[in-house]
Amino acid sequence: MLLPGWAFPEPGGVRPAPEREGRLKPMLLPRACPVPDVVWTDEEWQRIRAGLRPREMEDKWVSHTAEGVLRLHRSWTGFEIWSVRVTPVRGGWRPGSALAEAHPDRFRGAADPELLARVLGLAARGYGWRP
Repeated sequence: MLLPGWAFPEPGGVRPAPEREGRLKPMLLPRACPVPDVVWTDEEWQRIRAGLRPREMEDKWVSHTAEGVLRLHRSWTGFEIWSVRVTPVRGGWRPGSALAEAHPDRFRGAADPELLARVLGLAARGYGWRP
């Protein structure tokens, strides 16, 4: 099941940022965090840019990109948990730097680089994306 109001892309385009709908909330207490050492292919980067959208209530992540920054939010609360700056490199794209939500009432696992790597892996594989 898709949450009401989620926007989908124009053919061949990227979904508009859902924060325009007032559902997603920016970080309250951003702190630098380590980024995984990965390089994405152009195909993986296009899947990441397409964004994660919940298909069911159990899906946990929503994401969108704008101006080279990938923003990852919790689907139920809309809280932004990570903001990842992505840069082009030889052979693809890679996370260059990241901020994590450090406010304890928002998300306690944001400082975990392994969790960030798993969520980025979901996005690169297209998990949560529906045409």
